[in-house]
Amino acid sequence: MVPNVAIASSFSGVLTDGSTPKNGVSLTTPGLLQYDFLDAMGTVVDSFTLGSQASFPPGSPDGSGDSHPYEPLSGGGILTCDTVGCGSVKLSLGFTGSGGGDSYDFISRSDVTVAEKVPEPSTVVPLALLGLVGIFGVQKWLFN
Repeated sequence: MVPNVAIASSFSGVLTDGSTPKNGVSLTTPGLLQYDFLDAMGTVVDSFTLGSQASFPPGSPDGSGDSHPYEPLSGGGILTCDTVGCGSVKLSLGFTGSGGGDSYDFISRSDVTVAEKVPEPSTVVPLALLGLVGIFGVQKWLFN
């Protein structure tokens, strides 16, 4: 049975408007962090993304207030692989910044663990029936 991979992630950062004159700072992305589950050939078999775009107006004229927090976010998911040989997880960080001397500082933590695959109902029902038959058989044997 091929294992699934559970991922729990936290992510935060600071976006700083470094342009002169100040024009704000932003980042654009469909998903800032992308987690990919790879098979033995390096082909992506499952993935999910975390994070979203952010935009902040220019700071004050005296230069204070140029740094803006990219709010801490937490999330995760289960990556599934139905192919023999899966086992690599790739993490990518990708975004387009507003530029002009702006800077982007990020902190992230990701916990990756093997998750037991949940059996399908078609597998669970026969196992449960077999267990009941076994219980009744032992009970009959003990009390006769």
